[in-house]
Amino acid sequence: MMRNDKNANEQSAKQMAFRVDALVRAKLDHATDRSAVHRLEDELDSYRDRYRQAGVPHGDTDEGMVKWYFEKLEHRS
Repeated sequence: MMRNDKNANEQSAKQMAFRVDALVRAKLDHATDRSAVHRLEDELDSYRDRYRQAGVPHGDTDEGMVKWYFEKLEHRS
């Protein structure tokens, strides 16, 4: 049972890392569309909150947040 929990946690971390990366890329791609950026920012808020709770180890930027999520994923492997 514990093995399944570990696999589920690793899959969840992987999904979060790739989701954050996709949202940040979409935000950059739609930089001139304010309503799209606003929707993407809203979706990024929960991920950003988790990153800020960790003390923003790579600075308070989208790029730093993406780096942190992928580092978390690497440490789980």
